[in-house]
Amino acid sequence: MHTEFLTTEQKNRYGRYNENPTDEQLVRYFHLDNTDLDLVADCRGDCNRLGFVLHLTTARFLGAFLTNPIDVPERVAQYLGSQIGIKRNLSFLEGYLERNATRYAHRDKIRQRMSLS
Repeated sequence: MHTEFLTTEQKNRYGRYNENPTDEQLVRYFHLDNTDLDLVADCRGDCNRLGFVLHLTTARFLGAFLTNPIDVPERVAQYLGSQIGIKRNLSFLEGYLERNATRYAHRDKIRQRMSLS
């Protein structure tokens, strides 16, 4: 993306969470519909399931993937975790960063889905 026209502040804010999403934004961008839930059903383990939906909804909300896909506001992770039945402490999510191949496969799957929408 060409960024010459952006101010320094805009460049620093692009493609990242700068604050917690509002309640309205949570409902609009982070609600998982049946298609989303079908996609996440292919993931094994809580770590991969939550990591996948973090990727999916971040791309939906920000229009970009994060370099660190778990670098999201805790409110977002909790909201998504509750939708996929994860009710425990989310400290296990660090394990999602251990395997690059899984994260890249998830991003490819999300790109494919978004191009079909």
